[in-house]
Amino acid sequence: MIGIFFQSAVLRNLIPWLVVPDIILLLVVCLAVRNGAIPGLVGAFFLGLLSDLASGQFLGPNAAGCVVAYLGVVYVADKVYVERGFAIGVLAFAGCLIKVFTFLALLGIYMDIEILGWSPISRALVEAFLTALFSPLVFWLTSLGPKRSQKRSISGQRLSWES
Repeated sequence: MIGIFFQSAVLRNLIPWLVVPDIILLLVVCLAVRNGAIPGLVGAFFLGLLSDLASGQFLGPNAAGCVVAYLGVVYVADKVYVERGFAIGVLAFAGCLIKVFTFLALLGIYMDIEILGWSPISRALVEAFLTALFSPLVFWLTSLGPKRSQKRSISGQRLSWES
């Protein structure tokens, strides 16, 4: 909670031009890789909502970005083994880009402005790169808690992509 508050409220409001790793997205990636079920999706939504509340701007863009990133990471994590640092970094990089572009799309709809330009894209790439660099550390720190079985059965605990 301290890291989320520090990232969302303190750093981004005091130094708006500063690009920091997206700690919230890293927690969403950890939820998606380790959980992959509906409670994890709800957790991703509430992490994004917490980010929206802490930023004090619009309510919803971060929550939507976290949900879309969660679904993308779960989809890839079901197909590929992603328990190692490089794979987690690649997922964090992709998830961060997904979250940022979802956020920008919703912000563009809310404010009726043009969102695509070099500045937002370059900032998103730098943020995604920093997030990918910190992802193995955050993934390791979140694994220090109580151990649970990481293998889920297909009988309803995981999200089903085939209808």
